[in-house]
Amino acid sequence: MGLFFIFLVFAVVVLLPLFIQFLNRKDKRLKFLFLIPLGFLVNSIYASVYPPDSFYRQDFKEVTGVDFPESGQIVFKTASFPDQHGDYGSVSIIKVDREFFDKLDKHLIAKGLTIV
Repeated sequence: MGLFFIFLVFAVVVLLPLFIQFLNRKDKRLKFLFLIPLGFLVNSIYASVYPPDSFYRQDFKEVTGVDFPESGQIVFKTASFPDQHGDYGSVSIIKVDREFFDKLDKHLIAKGLTIV
């Protein structure tokens, strides 16, 4: 994570002003082309800091081995940014019906896990 921020600061402080200066010397229409990679970069950073619900649904399936229920609702979610080894933490509070919860409880106990 530290290396990512060093690169990000370098890109913003050094490369971005040089690129803008280059675009000012050339055709003004090229400035609009700069918006495409900038938009992609902003979207990628936003999705890394604030993952979408699909990220938490996939994590639920990986941990439990059960698909996230269609009637399930994510009430609260938070995740840490991956470190240099790719490790991260994610937490979500979900609302499910009682029937699904009972089935999930039995499934997790069969796998050797417990619900706290």
